[in-house]
This record gives sequence, structure tokens and C-alpha cells, in this order.
Amino acid sequence: MRAFSLLLIFTTLLVSACSSIGDSSKNLDEVENTPLSSTSAVTETPRVNLETSASPTIEPTIFPSPIDAQGEIAQPPIATSVERLSQASPWLIYMKGYESASITNSDGSGLFALPYEVSGAVVPPYDASNENPLLAVISDDSIFKDPPVLIIVSFPEMEVIQEIALQSCDLLHPGCIPDEEADVYFQPKWSPDGRYVAFVGAIDGPSSDLYLYDSLSNSIRRLTTGENQVGNFFWSPDSRWVVHEEVSHFNGWVVEAMWAASSVNDEVRWLYSPSTKYGQELLGWIDSDRFITFEHSWDGDSNLRLVSIRNGTGPSLFPGYFFEPFLDPDTGTVAFAPLLGAPNTNIAEPGIYLVSIRSTTPRRVPIDDINILGWYRQVGHFKTSIHCADVENGFLGFTPKGSIDCIRFPSSITSPNGKWAVSTEGSLNLLNSDGDTVNSIQGLDTGSIYWRLDSNGFFLIQLGELYYVEVPNLRLHQVLDTSSDSVIEPRYSHMMWIGK
Repeated sequence: MRAFSLLLIFTTLLVSACSSIGDSSKNLDEVENTPLSSTSAVTETPRVNLETSASPTIEPTIFPSPIDAQGEIAQPPIATSVERLSQASPWLIYMKGYESASITNSDGSGLFALPYEVSGAVVPPYDASNENPLLAVISDDSIFKDPPVLIIVSFPEMEVIQEIALQSCDLLHPGCIPDEEADVYFQPKWSPDGRYVAFVGAIDGPSSDLYLYDSLSNSIRRLTTGENQVGNFFWSPDSRWVVHEEVSHFNGWVVEAMWAASSVNDEVRWLYSPSTKYGQELLGWIDSDRFITFEHSWDGDSNLRLVSIRNGTGPSLFPGYFFEPFLDPDTGTVAFAPLLGAPNTNIAEPGIYLVSIRSTTPRRVPIDDINILGWYRQVGHFKTSIHCADVENGFLGFTPKGSIDCIRFPSSITSPNGKWAVSTEGSLNLLNSDGDTVNSIQGLDTGSIYWRLDSNGFFLIQLGELYYVEVPNLRLHQVLDTSSDSVIEPRYSHMMWIGK
């Protein structure tokens, strides 16, 4: 993730420039554990109904080929406005790249496109008890005129609850002196408990800072100050802290320090300053206090580090360079493949190694492989790329203790009720709870699967297009056809449930 100049930000390359989602930190001149002043006044805006008659709409069409499993062409309902969204939750939000967001009912009907030039959209973690679901959108409708705006929108009324200008002044205003290093396009992030939105803004000065929107009080609070910029940031699992980078220069991504800002008071804690000043990436959380980071640079990934918000930096788990790190958060064990001959590596034999928060001495796994395909909590094993004959479709796997087994790793996406699963091995296959194939669609063997919460169907993203598939007959509806929008396939698209 690298920042771009303001000129590039406002070009059509914006979405690629902002594709990594950030975390940020503040000036080293601030003293560790020194509370910072905050802006506690509630910023209110009138609740404004969006003009649905002027809002763009998209009509669902039918996927022409392949046909559904029964040889029939499905006929989904056609929506004309946001009013066709059901009053009953949940609703699905589909982000295609970073430039557009569309909303449908849970069966793919009522499609509505948000009336914004969207640079990022996020929703809180789905909670069926949430009576006031909200969507956070960064909108940039005016090139080189108005500052980008963080918009908080309610569902299903689609009312604007809050509009927050992310820069202090109009870039064309004669008195505006923006900091060219300030980057406010980091995607906002909801806290795990769904109460707060953390976001980056240059609101109270030329440099960027970390801010918090509180959905309970509809208020905004400034978390950090300083001359440097906010970079990558991420929430603690208990929603009490926002860990972030302090960046002095985005040209080269120079990280001066890592900080943690509290969501419940004005406390900001200095955690550590990387000697290399490389970008800091989160590998994963061990608990609500401890997490593991590593350093990312053009030379590669290096220096696995255990960090505690309470106690600051811990021991280096592995100082050298490596490939493909994966974490088992239950035991605090990291599997990785070291880059031999690199600085601080001190390992002579190639292979896969294990380190943990309890033992920083690298332990080699006795497998002649350097490819790790991931950590699978369901079976308690890391997966390698080596097939084994003992189990049909099995792969060699190893536990956090280093024992090796032949495992049939999950390759399908299971429905929330556990009754169904979908795989894309050779075709799109619907499986029952016993693993038997119930139905198939030939010609669909790739794509991202996203189940309905009631398990009565699922959504499929394939080549940037969005489809809804009924279960168990696998009737296929094309919900969103954007093939004519661009010849460039977006690198980033995903789906999110929002509801109450």
C-alpha cells in the first residue's frame, strides 16, 4: 500500500491507489501514555432523505449460459428504486472495486446503486439485534472542488445521518495549504462491536489524524495529533484500541512508530519504533491485548514481532526474511518459509519452520516443501502443497507442534445451518451435509461464494459479475451485469450483509 499524490488520487486510478486499507500513527514528539486533547462536541447534520427518483438503478437480468440445473431460465423481479428494497433485513451490499456499491434484498431482488462516487464502503459486523444498521461511505463526487466526504447512511430508509468533510478546506481555495503527504482515502473501519467508525482525516490541520465516529451519540472525536501522517490502522478485538502507524513520508512508506489510540478515553500509547522504518503489517491477534506484526518493504517481508498494547513491543519471533507466514492464534504459532541467505535469517536448510510466542527458536517441519497454503482451524493443521495417497484428495498437513498428517482439508463453503456446502471443483457443486453432490452447474468452476444467512441460497462473484443462486435447485440469476463498465477486471470486490 503506497500513497499517491493528490493529482493521482482524483484520477480514475484512485481505486487502485487506495486498494490497501490502512492503519496509522502519530508524531514521535508526543510522549508515551500522554493523553491528547479531543474534539468532543457532537457534530449533527439534518436527517435528509435521499431523492430516490434521481438515484441510479440497475435492472437484474438473467444469466444466459449456462442454464440452471433444471434446464430453466430463472426470472428474477426487477427493481426500479430504493423503495423496492424490502423493509425486512438483511440486505446485501456488493462492492465492485472501490468505485461503486450496490444493494439488494437477500434474494438478489430490488437492486439499487448508491448515488455516490464511492471510494470505499464498509458496514459494521452483522448483528441481528441491531435496530439501526448503518453504512459508512467515502464519497468523492467533485474532482478538485469539494473535499472527500465520509457519509453515514441509515437502512433501509437510506437517510444521511452524518456528513464529515475529510479535509479542512477546498483544494482550490486560495487560502488552502494542504499537506501533500496527507492521505484521507484509507478505508474507514467499523469496530468489532459495531459502535464506532475509525477513519483518517485532515480536518483540524494540514496533516492527517485518526478520528472516531460514535454511532450511539452521532458524534465525532479526534484521537491523535502531530505533524506526521496516519498510515495503516486496525481495531483490537475488544473495540477498545485502534493500533496505527505514524508515517513521516508515504514516498517509500517511512514508518516512525506504532501507536494505540483508545476509543473510550483520550489515551494514546506509544508501542514501538521500527529500526528499519518499513511498513508494519498485521499478521493476527492472539487476544485483545497481544498481536503479531511483520515488516513489509520492496525487499520482502521480515521481522515477525509480538506486540502488547499494555506492555509495548515484545520479543522478535523471527528477525529474518520469509515467505507465506500463517498464524494459529489459539497457540500463538507462526508457520513460515525463511529466505535463505537474507540478513538476520541464520537458517541453513530450506523448508517450513515454526516459531511461537512461547518459543522463538525456529523448528523445522520434516516436510520437503516450502509452500504453505494456510491455517485451517477446523482440522487444526497448516496445509502444504503436497498431495498424499492415504486420504482421497488429501494433502500433507502439520500441527502447531510439528506433527505431520494426511488431511482432507475443507475445500467447500458451508451454509450457516450446516445443511449444504458449495464447491467449485470442476463445476459449481451443491453438497449435502454428508458431502454427497446434490446438484451441479457445468461451466462454473471459479468464483467467490457468499451464503444467505438463512441458507436458502447464495451469491456468486465471477469475473466481477454478481449472481444469485437458489438452493437446492441451483436456479441462477444474474443480479448485476457490469461487463460493459470497464475492460479492466477490478482487483477488489466483496459482499457484506447489513441488517437489524
